[in-house]
Amino acid sequence: MSTASDARGEELCAKARKRLETKNPFTSLFASGSRDEDAAELFERAATEFKLSKNYGRAADAYADAAKCRERMKETHDAASAHAEAGHMYKRCSQIEACVEHYTRASEMFAEMGRLSQSAKHLKEIGEVFENAGNAGSGGDDAQGLYDRAVSAYARAAELYESEEGSSATANNVKLKTAFILSAKLDRDEDATEIFEDVGRASLSNNLLRFSVKGYFLSAGICRMCWCDAIGVMNAVDKYDELDPSFNGTRERDLLLKCAKAFENGDQDEFSSAVADFDSMSRLDAWKTTMLLKAKKRIVARQEAEEDDLT
Repeated sequence: MSTASDARGEELCAKARKRLETKNPFTSLFASGSRDEDAAELFERAATEFKLSKNYGRAADAYADAAKCRERMKETHDAASAHAEAGHMYKRCSQIEACVEHYTRASEMFAEMGRLSQSAKHLKEIGEVFENAGNAGSGGDDAQGLYDRAVSAYARAAELYESEEGSSATANNVKLKTAFILSAKLDRDEDATEIFEDVGRASLSNNLLRFSVKGYFLSAGICRMCWCDAIGVMNAVDKYDELDPSFNGTRERDLLLKCAKAFENGDQDEFSSAVADFDSMSRLDAWKTTMLLKAKKRIVARQEAEEDDLT
């Protein structure tokens, strides 16, 4: 349903296009910048009107047109900001590829200016768009393809954040997003294990992040149970003890060792009991629950294989 804001937005867009078409053969060499400046401002005003009426698709189009004007004027910062706004609006109306196109352009332009944190922010947003699309089962690719693209964007974002002083916590958070997708969505548990361990090691030297280390090592150990044998998990726990002596004696360490022992014994009831005991004291989140169930299935598969061998 059209609103007054929609009408004002369309009127402003029409004025912007007309301004761009206005040419004077005697002043065109000097007036093109002025035309683009006027048109960009009109497109941006139009975008605001469309946003007021929640017409996010038209708002995105207007910001995209403004970005073109700003690029012709070599106004890199304003052009990048307009591309970012276009990306935000396309995301609001679920136009995934258009959204990613403009976030990508914004990221590239901020990187050219040396604004690496801003560049990384938009790469992170690209990752979130693909991850959410994968979760929702939407988009042109299958879910795995969407998750692969999310991982790629997150990885590039983490690299940029790491290059900026004071952004290590943000870099770690993006890496963790990558690890969650790799393990729960793509079955790349070994890669996820490495990320959790790297984040844990990096956090040991930061007093503000150190309290989270036991959680990172727990996540790494849970991932390891999904691809490694019991001895490998126990050896990893020994390594975590060396890296962080305070890990010794924690409930997280105890859970890993009990689960590894259950896996060694091929006892799924023992495994379930260890998980239930931990959950009664420290509530397991959805990701850990999913991964522990995946690890438990390895015990079940092993039992079934042994039974088949006996028949």
